[in-house]
Amino acid sequence: MTATGTRADISHPPIDLDFPKLADGAAMWRIARDSQALDLNSSYSYLLWCRDFAGTSLVARGVGKHAPRGTSADGSRAAPASHHTEDRDTGERVTEGQDPASGARIGEPVGFVTGYLRPERPATLVIWQIAVDQAHRGRGLAAAMLDGLTGRLVGRGVREVETTITPDNAASIRLFTSFGERHGAAVRREVLFPGGLFPDGHESEVLYRIGPLPRTG
Repeated sequence: MTATGTRADISHPPIDLDFPKLADGAAMWRIARDSQALDLNSSYSYLLWCRDFAGTSLVARGVGKHAPRGTSADGSRAAPASHHTEDRDTGERVTEGQDPASGARIGEPVGFVTGYLRPERPATLVIWQIAVDQAHRGRGLAAAMLDGLTGRLVGRGVREVETTITPDNAASIRLFTSFGERHGAAVRREVLFPGGLFPDGHESEVLYRIGPLPRTG
């Protein structure tokens, strides 16, 4: 598992996994909106998540705080337009600008995973949403974020992951099934919310319960 705050094993450009900050909420909302697969929550809810559940969530920053040179359309290396500011939290000098390869601002999220611990089962991490910007799909970023988040939380006593998936969401089914396989954890399925419970013609939500996760150290 990849620990949070470390660089994921993805390159061109490299990806940094980080805790979400309040300023990330708008980008997370846009990524969810553009996914065309997730139920889009209000922009307020993503800001609230960044405040109250940052410790059980991750964002992937497409070029990191100190970005490498981007790749232009013809394949050559091109420096992004950028300027330097100071990180308000750390005082660190950081690079801002735009990554020519994806159009994302340097340090802006290009993917996110949001989760929370079930109050009555605090050893269970519930994954609420996971999404990747279209320009960064197909690189294993969703799996890296999921591994990074659970790797951190196993050290805090998390032994199980839950999520719900609609039967037609083949990509999410593959993502969570392969997560269980990578970590030698059983994957159990049952319908959690039948379609008839929803007032808007929503499909049934199938609960995926994955665990126990291996202890680290």
